[in-house]
Amino acid sequence: SDSIPKYFVERYHGEAALGIFAAITYILVAENTVIRALGQSGAPRMAKLCSENCIRDFMKLLGKVIIIGVIIGGTGIFITLLAGTTILRWAYDSSYTEYSYDLFLVAVASTIFHVASFLSISLTAIRYLRIQPVLLGLSTVVMFIACLELVPRHGIKGAAFSLIVTASVQVFTQSLALLHAIRRISRNWDSSLQI
Repeated sequence: SDSIPKYFVERYHGEAALGIFAAITYILVAENTVIRALGQSGAPRMAKLCSENCIRDFMKLLGKVIIIGVIIGGTGIFITLLAGTTILRWAYDSSYTEYSYDLFLVAVASTIFHVASFLSISLTAIRYLRIQPVLLGLSTVVMFIACLELVPRHGIKGAAFSLIVTASVQVFTQSLALLHAIRRISRNWDSSLQI
């Protein structure tokens, strides 16, 4: 699904716009690498807490990693607001500086994706696996529709907004799935205690 915005940008605005969009999104790759490592390091602990039905501790740990992710992402947002133009000039050249707002939008999307990433890892940790392909399919459809609506009219900004929309849908649907999974686990645990 990551390639969908790139496809639409190239299709409607050409290879030059695609290159700019790819360059803007590439700046945040390092941040995403840190987030992925953080989530993977917390996954075994989450799985252990879930198996022991320590749901409160599970949610506390999830809350902590989400807060860390939001802080990291929020720092990126702040930096793009404060020095986005300078960063683009330094990383590429002065022709990219007019896309500082697009960089800000991508930073916002990235921060929301951080939360979605941790929620996805938590669903895997508690072995709630069947729903994940469904959620992935839904987010792919949402991204396609968002790009179809936004990219032809708004170009790179539209692609960035489509990332925000998709990330927000992921967080919402994964949160619902996680709540459902936790309720199911708690019910099963209570039933086993009664037996």
